[in-house]
Amino acid sequence: IARPGLEEFKDVGDGPIRAIFQKAGLFGGDTLILSADTLYRMTSAGVVTALSGTEAGDDLVDIDAGQDADLNSVGKIATGDHLYQFTETAVSLDSTFNSGLGASSVCHHRGFWLGSVPAGDQVFYQVPGDVTWDALSFMSAEFQHDPIVAIRSRGDQIALLGSTTTEIWALTGSDTVPFIAPYGGLIFDFGCLSRSSAVNVAGALIWVDNNCSVRLFEGG
Repeated sequence: IARPGLEEFKDVGDGPIRAIFQKAGLFGGDTLILSADTLYRMTSAGVVTALSGTEAGDDLVDIDAGQDADLNSVGKIATGDHLYQFTETAVSLDSTFNSGLGASSVCHHRGFWLGSVPAGDQVFYQVPGDVTWDALSFMSAEFQHDPIVAIRSRGDQIALLGSTTTEIWALTGSDTVPFIAPYGGLIFDFGCLSRSSAVNVAGALIWVDNNCSVRLFEGG
């Protein structure tokens, strides 16, 4: 099939590329690119600016972003060993998460931040307006003990994608217990093979499960 040739647009850092993130309305529409241990902002015109600070490691990471209480663009990066946070210009270690013992996945949902711990079924949450994580603010997979591979947002729902199971959660509207599970009885006997395979595509959550099948979830 004939197609136009591809042309290199921009070299960013020395590589490897560990994550790429872009969402309209955040960071001026710029693309965030984690190359090796440095996070870069790239405009649509190809202007690249390095943020101060570094993120240790060279593996793929989980990255998400949103707005804080003052409507500033903020983001977080889960590397497995650590959780980092970044603003318009700088990256720093978020040492208040899980006592600094590591973060496997991170997700921003309606002002809340959620983060999972490596090889565990606990998901910690940070309520809107807070700047640190409370060690007692967490929820756990209820269907069965299952390490959380990825956390993903879809509409008003939160998907906790475990190694062999999937649970759908939602906000309760309560200040004391913000989340409840399951959402409408949505519990499934299949999990997630790879965190990087789980993506929200126009409101549909798509991922590769632990049996190497491709799953599509649209809320029911």
